[in-house]
Amino acid sequence: MKELAPNTPVIVGVGFEQEPSEDPSQCAEAWQLMVRAVRRAAADAGSETLLGQIESISVPQGMWEYRNPGRLIADALGCPSARSILSDLGVLQLSLLSDLCRAIVAGEQHVGVITGGEAKFRELRGAITGQTVANTEQPPDTPPPDVHHTSSDPWASDLEARAGLASPVELFAIVESALRHRQGLGVEEHRDRIAQLYSRFSEVAAGNPHAWRREPLSAQAIRDPSLRSVVPLGRAQHLHHPRDALQAGAVVRPAGEGHRAGDGPRARLCHVEIPREGLDRRGKAAVQLCGVDVPGRDTRQRERPLAGQHGARVRVQ
Repeated sequence: MKELAPNTPVIVGVGFEQEPSEDPSQCAEAWQLMVRAVRRAAADAGSETLLGQIESISVPQGMWEYRNPGRLIADALGCPSARSILSDLGVLQLSLLSDLCRAIVAGEQHVGVITGGEAKFRELRGAITGQTVANTEQPPDTPPPDVHHTSSDPWASDLEARAGLASPVELFAIVESALRHRQGLGVEEHRDRIAQLYSRFSEVAAGNPHAWRREPLSAQAIRDPSLRSVVPLGRAQHLHHPRDALQAGAVVRPAGEGHRAGDGPRARLCHVEIPREGLDRRGKAAVQLCGVDVPGRDTRQRERPLAGQHGARVRVQ
């Protein structure tokens, strides 16, 4: 096998933690779930000694209000000198991985972790059962994150805000309606197509041991949801956005120290390469699949994340 350069970024471990208990008193809060996920990632890498070698902990902002979540996680993992990095909502979440890879390539660090999580299901169950749940409140004099990435991209333009479109889920509905119109589909036909698509998604989720909901749903159940499972005004269905307590963590480090491609922990080293042009191509491909012709427009990938929801979306400006 070809020997990798000492500063080649590789993902050596991925961890996932999910807590479906309906007893809020037995559920951990978000930062504790992240700690568990990072520990699982280290175990997945086959080396829990990595935890003490972590030099940075990157966390995307969630629906929690911790002043410095990376510091909580670092102290719990036994790497108190690790830099804490926090990225605000609106920052492309892939940026955290890209920045870590660049730091490794530049020789600035060797081991870093990216983790995120939510525990809103815990609060929801607390409200339903009448049990009070409290989240950790870091003291007012808690130092801010060592690195804080902010976003200059507003949630909505002035025109959108005046129209009352302040939430990403509202904007997604408008975009979906515009695509439906452009494709010449009637409302009912479009609902049928979307329902069939998400029914297939639910079948995939049913076979995933980490899925929050593992019950396959028929297209009819998705198309004609009960009042309990749908958000008013025909927006995103509640079934698609559960207030769950789940998250994932990934440990990244260079492949040096004698590691070769395919010869790392459990022979599963994953080489990381994220070229900027790759994101551009994905944006253009997404626009083409939508059947929209936008010559001269910027189709680069941008993101307006819903709190606690991970992924990237394309928005044509």
